[in-house]
Amino acid sequence: MASESSSSASLSAWRDRAIYFILIDRFCNADKTNDDFGQGEYDPANDDSFQGGDLKGIISRLPHIKRLGFSAIWLTPPVHNQWINPYIGTRGYHGYWAHDFTKIDPHFGTLEDYKALVAEAHKLDIKVIQDIVVNHTGNYFTVDPKDYDPKHPERGWKDLGVGAPNDPIFSMNNPNFPEHRKAAVYNFTPNISDFKDRKQTLTWAMGDLDDINLDSPLAAARMRQIYRYWIESVGVDGFRVDTVYYTPEKFYEDFLHKKDAKDPGIKPFARRRGIKDFFAFAEVWSYDYKAVNAYLKKGTSGIARLDSAIDHPLNEALGQVFYRKSATDLLRAPIEAKRINAELWVNFLDNHDVERMSSRAAWPAVRQSLAALYTLPGIPCVYYGTEAGLTRPRQNLFDDALLDDNSERARFLAKLARFRAERPALRRGRCRFESGSARCGVLAYSMTLGKESYLAVFNTAPDRMAFQLDRRRRRFSTQLASDASLENLADVLILPPDSFIVLKRDPKATAARAETPVVALSGPKKSAGAIGLRWSARGGVEISELFVICDGDFDRMIKIDDPGKGLLNLASARLDNGPHSLALLAKTAGGELALSKSWPVVVDNPYKRLAAAAAIQSADLLPPAEPSYRGQTRIKSAEIQSAGRDLRIRLAMGSVTSEWNPPNGYDHVYFNVFFALPGRPGKSVLPRLGSAPGDFRYSIGFQLHGWGARSFSAEDSSDDAYGAPLIGDIEQRADAKSGTVTFTFSSRFFDGLENLSRIKILVGTWDGYLGEPRGIASAKEDWKFYTVDGSPPAGHAMIFDRAEAVIP
Repeated sequence: MASESSSSASLSAWRDRAIYFILIDRFCNADKTNDDFGQGEYDPANDDSFQGGDLKGIISRLPHIKRLGFSAIWLTPPVHNQWINPYIGTRGYHGYWAHDFTKIDPHFGTLEDYKALVAEAHKLDIKVIQDIVVNHTGNYFTVDPKDYDPKHPERGWKDLGVGAPNDPIFSMNNPNFPEHRKAAVYNFTPNISDFKDRKQTLTWAMGDLDDINLDSPLAAARMRQIYRYWIESVGVDGFRVDTVYYTPEKFYEDFLHKKDAKDPGIKPFARRRGIKDFFAFAEVWSYDYKAVNAYLKKGTSGIARLDSAIDHPLNEALGQVFYRKSATDLLRAPIEAKRINAELWVNFLDNHDVERMSSRAAWPAVRQSLAALYTLPGIPCVYYGTEAGLTRPRQNLFDDALLDDNSERARFLAKLARFRAERPALRRGRCRFESGSARCGVLAYSMTLGKESYLAVFNTAPDRMAFQLDRRRRRFSTQLASDASLENLADVLILPPDSFIVLKRDPKATAARAETPVVALSGPKKSAGAIGLRWSARGGVEISELFVICDGDFDRMIKIDDPGKGLLNLASARLDNGPHSLALLAKTAGGELALSKSWPVVVDNPYKRLAAAAAIQSADLLPPAEPSYRGQTRIKSAEIQSAGRDLRIRLAMGSVTSEWNPPNGYDHVYFNVFFALPGRPGKSVLPRLGSAPGDFRYSIGFQLHGWGARSFSAEDSSDDAYGAPLIGDIEQRADAKSGTVTFTFSSRFFDGLENLSRIKILVGTWDGYLGEPRGIASAKEDWKFYTVDGSPPAGHAMIFDRAEAVIP
C-alpha cells in the first residue's frame, strides 16, 4: 500500500499493536446492580436495548484479551447517553447519543471503574482507545424540512419534549432563545436528504441526532475541554473519532494540535500528561481515499489533522473477496491506493455497524480473511466475539462458556498475532499486489521490508486452483499454511479450496537466470463466439498432456486432445460474460507441471430475453413512514435475460435512490431472490421472511441490498436462519435515472444444469438494517412496515412487492 507520510515518529510503535474492539454494553456483565434503572431502557433479550455489559466486565476479561494477542482495546463511548430516543425505539446503549459528555453512563459503572480499567490494561501493556463523538448529541429536537429556513432556524425547530443535554454549552439547543441562536453551537438543520450534497453532510442532521456546529468557536472550545477531561481523568491512550465524514476537515487542526497554554489541543495536552504517542484515528465512512485523506493531510496553515483512519474501502474489498466470493482483483485498488500515514490505518473485517463475518461466511473463508487482516499493512482490529464465532452484529458475549482460549478460532487469532509480531515486514513493510483474478480464485500479494520479504497466496474458490510460484522455488520457505498439502512446494502450486499459504523469500539465494516458459498462449482479446487460441512449446521440451485453464481453475481445466496442431477453439458460451484469464497447463514427459503466462480475454455474448415476470404489488402492507421511503420497495415490472449461462434479472422500480451513499448504488430496499432449480431438492418456507408462497420450493436464495449480498442454499438454511454462502459472482447495478436495478448471476450458481429452462424465479422486496429485516407494526411507524388495516403483524410475510417467472 502506498503511503504519503506525515505521521510523528512517536506513533511508530502503534504499527506493532493489534486492536480488540469492544461494545461495552455487550461484552461482559460483571455488575448486575447497574443493569436496569427502570426507564424502560433495559431488556436483555432485545438487541435494541441495554443488556448489562459494563467496565468491570472488561477488567475481568483483560487477561483473555491479552492471551488472544491484542495489545490495545477500543471501547465504544462510555459517556452518559440519552437512554430513550423519542424518534425511534432503539435505546442509547451504544454510547453514541451523548446526554452528558463528561460523565460515565451509570449502566457501565463509575469514573473509578474506568480509571481501574485503564490502570489494569496498562499493567498488561494494553493501550486503551476511547471512542468519541464530536458531530452530534442525542436527539432532543427535530427540524421540519418543510419549514426549514437557515435565516430563521426557530421556524422549523420542534422540541421533542425530552429536555436538552446536560452540558453548559450544548444545553443551548433552542433557537427560540436569542442567546441560543447567538451561541450557534448547533446547526438547527433537518435530516440529510442527499448524501451526495457536501453542504448537507457537513451541516445537516443524521438520523435526527442534533448536529453540532463545529465552526462555532464556542462549540469547538468545549469539545477540546471535554476530551482533555478524559485524558486527565483516566489517562486513555487514544481516540477513535466517530462520524468524521460529517464534520469539517479544518476542525481537527485546532482540536488536536492547538498550541495554547490555556486551551491546548488534545495532542499537546496529552504530551503534557506524559502520553507522547497519543493516537487519534477517524471513522471517515467513504469509499474514496481522496475524501479520507482530506482529514489526515496538513491544512492550509500547515497544521496536521488526524493521524489515520479506519480503512472502509479495504474492508469492502475484503468482504467482497472472501465472503461474497467476488473477483480477487478487487483488492488491487485498495492495496495500491495512496494513503497518508498508510502504516497507521486501522483495518477491520466487521464491527457494530456491519454484518458479522461469521454470519456471512463459513469458518474456512473467515480464517482466510483473518490471515489477510494480519498480513496486510496497517493495524489489525478485531471485533469482540470473533473468537467465539458470534453471528449477530451486537450480540452479547456474557456466557463465559464462549470464552475458550483453546477453541480453534481463539488459537488461530493468537497464532496470527504471534506470527505478525515476529515478522517486522508484516507490520512495517511495503505491500505489492502480485496476482488476482476477475473471479474468485487466486489472490497474491507481497510484503517487503529491506531484505525481508513474504508472499501471501490465497485460493478463495471452491475448486483447486493452479498458481505459478516461481521456477526458482528454493528461494521460498513456508511460514504459515492452512493445509499440510501446501508444505511441499513445487513450480506450480495446486491450492486446495479456501486455502492460504505465506512464504518467505530467501534473501541469500542466488537468483537463477529467467527461462523461457515451457508453453506459451495467445489469442483474441475479446470474443462473442468461438475463441481461437494459438499455443507453442519451448523447443526440446516433450509434453505429455496439455490443458487450457481458465481463471486458474485446476478442477475445471479443458484437456487438449491433440496438442500437436497448435490451435484450439474454445466456445465462449462455456464462460461467464466479462474478463477472464486463460493459460496453458503443461505436463512434461518428466511429470512436472508448468503454467504459461496468462492471456486476457473478455467474453461479451449478447443478452437475450427469456421471460417477463409478473409484478404483484402489496395490498395489505405499507412501507415505513419515514419520508425518505418513496417507492423504493415498489416493483413495476421485471425481465429475465441470459447470455450463455449467466442469468440477469432487470427490475423497473417505483424509485431508485442512493441517499445513504451505499456502495452498490441503491438504498431503502432489500431484494430477496429465490430460484427453484429443476431436479433439485428445495424448501417451501423462505428464511427469515415468514413466507411459504404456494407450491414454490426454492433451491438457492439471495439477500441483496445496497451494502452487500448474501447467498445460501435451501439444504443448510432453515425457516429462521440462512445457510453457508454459495459460490459465484453477483453483479449489482442501479440506475436512478431509468429507475432500474439489475442483478447478474454467474453460471456457477447453476452448475449441473444442462440449461436454464424450467427455472422458477421469485423476487420479493423488503428493507432491513445490518442484514436483518425490518419489523412489521400494526400502526404507522417511521422504521417499520405497517399493516393497512391496523391488523396484528403476526401472519404477514416480510414480502412487500414480488415478481414471479418461469423460464420456458
